[in-house]
Amino acid sequence: MVRRRQDMENVVVVHCKAGMARTGLMISSILLYLKFFPIAEESMDYYNQRRCVDGKGLGLPSQIRYVKYFEGIVTYFHGQNQPAAGVLTG
Repeated sequence: MVRRRQDMENVVVVHCKAGMARTGLMISSILLYLKFFPIAEESMDYYNQRRCVDGKGLGLPSQIRYVKYFEGIVTYFHGQNQPAAGVLTG
């Protein structure tokens, strides 16, 4: 059975205390991963406009930076690049 984005069984529910910056970081990243948006800026803008009255839900530089880092990871791995096997040494 093929599932589509519009399928009512494809639902994500997020519960948090305030639902602003940290939640925005995660939701923006999920939207990137699921290819709802091609770049971090669009994903964060969407979250900020939909979730926050003032449009400033995700505003801390460190959180914005990590959504952009995640964009790079998603772009790399969705581009058919497979993670290389490696060994961590200490």
